[in-house]
Amino acid sequence: LAVLGSLGVHLARGRSRRWIITTTATFLSVVALSSLAWKLAAWLIIGVAGDDWKVWFGLPAKADEFALGALLALLIAARRPILSTRQSTALALLGVGIVAVALATRPAGAGEHAAFHTVAAVGFTLIIGASVMCPSFFMNRVLTFGPIALMGTVSYSLYLWHEPLMILLDNRGLLPHGGGLGAFVWGLAAVVPLAI
Repeated sequence: LAVLGSLGVHLARGRSRRWIITTTATFLSVVALSSLAWKLAAWLIIGVAGDDWKVWFGLPAKADEFALGALLALLIAARRPILSTRQSTALALLGVGIVAVALATRPAGAGEHAAFHTVAAVGFTLIIGASVMCPSFFMNRVLTFGPIALMGTVSYSLYLWHEPLMILLDNRGLLPHGGGLGAFVWGLAAVVPLAI
C-alpha cells in the first residue's frame, strides 16, 4: 500500500484536485470490491476453511475494511461535509442497525469471514462518519472524551502487536494456560504495556 501511495503521489503531480479525488475514490472502490470478491471466492468457490487465518486475516481479505475507512477519510478531507444533528442521528442509527443485523445473522465458519466483517465495517463506517461530520452530535463528544480518545490513539498499535506478543510470551512460558478471569487479567497485564 505504501508503494501504491507513493505511485499515486507521483501520478497526481500537476493534476486537478477533482482528478485526484475521483481517481483515489475509484482506486479505493476497486480495492474494496476486489477484497470482497476474493473473500466470496475463497468461501464459495475454493472452500477455504473458517479457521484458515492466513486467508481470512491477510491483506487481501481485510483490504475492503481499510478501503471503507480510507473512503470516509477522503470524503471528509475532500468535501468537509457538515451534517445536521438529525442527519447524523439517522446515519448513526443506520450504522447501528447494520451492525445489529450483522451480529444477529452472523454465520459460523468461513461465511463469517466472507460477509460479516465487511457488513460490520460498513455499519461502523457510518457510525464514525456520523460523529465526525457533525461536531454537535453526541457521539462526537463521546469519541473526543479524554480516555476514549486515548484508547483511539493506542488501539491500532494494540491491534498490530497483541497477537505476535502473545505468541512470543506463550512460547517462553510467560502466559498462563487455561481460561478464567485470572488468565485473562494476567495476559492483559503482560501484553498491553508491550503493545502500546
